[in-house]
Amino acid sequence: MIRFILYVFTLLALVSPAHANSFFPADAVEEFKLSNGMTFLLMPHGETPVFTAYIRVRVGGIDEIKGETGIAHVIEHMAFKGTETWGSKDWPAEQKVLAEIEVVGQKLAQAYRQHGKQSRQVEALREQLATLYKKHQQYVVPEALAREYQRRGGLHLNATTSQDLTSYFVSLPSSEIKFWAELESERLFKPIFREFYRERDVVLEERRMRVVDDPSGAFFTAILDKAFQVSPYRRPTIGYEQDLLELTRTQAEEFFKKYYRPDQTTGAIVGQFNVDEVKKLLQATFGKIPAATTPKPELKVALPKLPRQQSECRVDLQRPAQPRLAVSFYKPTMPSPEDYAFDILATVLADGRTSRLYRSLVIEKGLAVSVNAYASVPGSRLPNLFMIFAVPRPGIPLDRLREETMTELKKLHQVPLDEKSVRLAKKQLQSSQVWRLEKNDSLASELSYFQALIGDWKYLVNYSDNIEQVSVQQLQELAKNYLVPGNMCLGFLHHGKSEGGL
Repeated sequence: MIRFILYVFTLLALVSPAHANSFFPADAVEEFKLSNGMTFLLMPHGETPVFTAYIRVRVGGIDEIKGETGIAHVIEHMAFKGTETWGSKDWPAEQKVLAEIEVVGQKLAQAYRQHGKQSRQVEALREQLATLYKKHQQYVVPEALAREYQRRGGLHLNATTSQDLTSYFVSLPSSEIKFWAELESERLFKPIFREFYRERDVVLEERRMRVVDDPSGAFFTAILDKAFQVSPYRRPTIGYEQDLLELTRTQAEEFFKKYYRPDQTTGAIVGQFNVDEVKKLLQATFGKIPAATTPKPELKVALPKLPRQQSECRVDLQRPAQPRLAVSFYKPTMPSPEDYAFDILATVLADGRTSRLYRSLVIEKGLAVSVNAYASVPGSRLPNLFMIFAVPRPGIPLDRLREETMTELKKLHQVPLDEKSVRLAKKQLQSSQVWRLEKNDSLASELSYFQALIGDWKYLVNYSDNIEQVSVQQLQELAKNYLVPGNMCLGFLHHGKSEGGL
């Protein structure tokens, strides 16, 4: 442990304007592109014979169309249900039952649309579906993928769906890299959407817990719905209830075919392995996936210019929960130079007890119990929000907390930040990056993220240099241009009885 701490402090000492990226061996990362268009980033790292692999598909909530919200997330769940060869005791027989299930599933979706979820028609079709699933179970090996990964020493097998991307990841002993490549290339590109309607109900329950019954989730969802009138960031990644109820396996399969293609997919492998051997392995597994024959899907959205000048954007939500305040400003996304400046501003304003908003609102004035700032909400493929989130002390009106927050932000317009606090913020961001890049999993995550998101993993390498170039004067201009009422959306979570649906 002591050796590790000394190692980290040595790295931090190297993080200076002249040596901002000395700690990151960029030449150790090899970009390997398969003939079908899929890109892999390979980075031998560490002394332990283990590796972490990330697969990121450039599809998320913003790629969904009206009436199909939540579909990307449901497909992520389907990737754990197996393939023709993984999870089936008798694939030809199972396939026939799945066809019967889809006939009833289509009728059920139509019944939800026409008669509502409490209707007799829906109840009867759900009973038919339950009977078919009992029949289906005789052909299924439950949790086949997860059990096999566990048997081979796999850790942290999981996946996430965001507004921007869908991600799959796992860590394994290096001796299992062949198994990983064979299985992942099959389950991510040749999945069987078995148990689709059962899993859709799981997602509906997840939505109830995370959005409907959770005050924080409800508040966040309401803010995005109000703030993004045009942008697809308006729609929740978990989906709308009615869309999920009407979703069919056939729709999901069509969506999958459109977006799950090699030229939309990025992989990163970090750990102990032989690069030349892994290249051959990737070509023999992922390389066999046919290249797409149609152009890449494009996200066509006519977004307003930033900063915006608009009428008041305000959300007032009642929930039996602790009151909260969200003050959000529209901002550009990466790789805009302003995006780096917002990272610094979030750190100066609300990262730690010495930050400006924490010191003013929590310590000096005693108006809040916590305050945080987030530089890119809810994603980074499109222009997004710079969000300040505060929880008032009991008895403090939310409007007073808003006024004091705006007072502190106006000070940024009038007086430049001092060089010392900006320099400290840059050091905090750089040291945070050092910590993130110490382990295989975080390295694989960061490399694949930037490659999938903006097509350039070197954004990670150049990050420290780019934030060093941001001046105090640029931060002041940023505050004057963006942190203004005409570019703002306010959110108020009031303590009270729940009202309205989501």
